[in-house]
Amino acid sequence: MSASDVRTPLLWALGLELFRDDLADLREGFRTRAQDEPMETTLQTVLVAASLFYAAEHGQNPKIDSFAAALEYITTSLSVGSINVYPVTEA
Repeated sequence: MSASDVRTPLLWALGLELFRDDLADLREGFRTRAQDEPMETTLQTVLVAASLFYAAEHGQNPKIDSFAAALEYITTSLSVGSINVYPVTEA
C-alpha cells in the first residue's frame, strides 16, 4: 500500500474528529428542520439529489440531457423505481 493510499483515509478521519461537534450540530439541525417542515425538507432533498445526479451524469450519460431528466430519474427512483435510465458514471 502506498503512502497516498493511506493518507486520504487518515485525512478524512482527522477531519471528522476535528469537526465532530460541528457535524453533530448540523445533524441536529437537519433533524429539527425535518420534524418542523417535512414537505419542504423532502422537496429540498429531492432537488439536491437531482442536482448531484445531473452534475455527475450530464455529459457522460446521453439520457440525462437536462435537469428535468435528472429530476425525473430521482423522483421515479424514489417512487416506483422503474425508469429506462441508468447511471453510467463510476461510483
